[in-house]
Amino acid sequence: MLGALLLALLAGAVDRRFRTDRRALLGVLLFGGGVLLALGFFAGLALSAALVAGGFLVRELAAPEEGEGISAVLAGGFALAALALPLFASLRARPDPGDPWRLGPVYVLVLAASALVSSAVALVSFARERAARRRAALAVASGLVALALFVLGPPAARAGFVKGLGFVGSTDRWLSTIEEFRPVTTLDPIVAILPAALAGLVLAGLALRARAWRALPVLVPFLALLALALVQKRFLPLAAAFGAAAAGSAWTEARKTRGARLAVTAALVAGALAAAPRALSYAGLTLRGESVAETSAGELAGAMVRELTPEPGDPPAWGVLAPWDYGHAILRISGRAVALNNFGSFHPGFERALAIFLETSPAKAVEELTRLKLRYVVAAYAPNVVPQAAFVLRLDARRFFADGFSLDRLPRYETTPDGERTLAVRLHLRDAAPLAGDSERERAALARFRKLAESPEQAPGPGGAPVPFLKLFEVAP
Repeated sequence: MLGALLLALLAGAVDRRFRTDRRALLGVLLFGGGVLLALGFFAGLALSAALVAGGFLVRELAAPEEGEGISAVLAGGFALAALALPLFASLRARPDPGDPWRLGPVYVLVLAASALVSSAVALVSFARERAARRRAALAVASGLVALALFVLGPPAARAGFVKGLGFVGSTDRWLSTIEEFRPVTTLDPIVAILPAALAGLVLAGLALRARAWRALPVLVPFLALLALALVQKRFLPLAAAFGAAAAGSAWTEARKTRGARLAVTAALVAGALAAAPRALSYAGLTLRGESVAETSAGELAGAMVRELTPEPGDPPAWGVLAPWDYGHAILRISGRAVALNNFGSFHPGFERALAIFLETSPAKAVEELTRLKLRYVVAAYAPNVVPQAAFVLRLDARRFFADGFSLDRLPRYETTPDGERTLAVRLHLRDAAPLAGDSERERAALARFRKLAESPEQAPGPGGAPVPFLKLFEVAP
């Protein structure tokens, strides 16, 4: 959120000071450099940069007198960032030469596409208003650079770019299990952003009614992010941030009439009252020094792995099998290699490693762990792991727990015979104790799992009795 707002502030500064003919090139350097730095911290800010630019482009089309020339500067900035990104990325990482994805060619194309759109708007503005020819030349040059990057880029990058355009409405089964990639179907997620969203919507209406085009650079990304947030929850925090910014930018219009002030006040009060219970519950957890296992389990697992495992060497001699959503936290906190991470199905080997959690033969599970050099296993709360893994692997996810499976709810910890024999349940619930009917080979394999630790955080187990949220096991040689 902070990165996106800082990009908006940077674009605003460039708009105010560096879109004249003499300063346009300096504006290109400032905006392009800012976008590069932003992507260095978080590559996903490429979309935020495009949406921020979109606000300025809409303003230039709606009111050329308010923002003439900014589109050419933005086009140049995006083109410069696209050209420099591979070099900039190579300063931070030393990727395998055979793995071009680490240098970010897809993000190069995202920036190039933003340059193309900005260039097109600049040329439309030039044709309509006969703006300065120097800015038109900048727009044309930026557009040509962007086209060249599309043509010369690796085919895999173009394929990835096209695939990325479907980030809304994706049919990837792994993505559909992730809460933040799913649409808003209840009021609960919306409640958290109501104060900013309501105030932003009210003030957006006031600004547009007054034809206050100067507010468009913030209102456009806010409205776009709010629409995206309804179909993918991960955009809710960004929508709230830009809603608050939109409210602030349009406040001068609200102060002009008593009705406007009342509307804004009512929106703020209503939103705050609706969001208060949720905010107070999290504040209480913070003051009591407690954590919510569902939101901090990855960090907890990472701390366990760091404290209880030896150095794996460089390159690592072994890795850790944990739920995919723990992967980045474990790597960041412990420095240990992981078989699954938050890139999920986009990484090769994802399905093979994920299937180990569902393996009903301990002997086969140990063999696969050995082949993949996975010495440690994080056994997390099985109702969170087993049905989702089965769904992603296109198995019948309803056959593992008595409550079946739904993306909208967590099943009770009441396993079926099939669910009881999965490795995930055997480790998390039974501490690798053998079950009736296990052969001597299976019992010998189970004996190789040595429990190292379990979390103090708990969750409801069978019959509602509390069980540790996660446990850490070592696979003995």
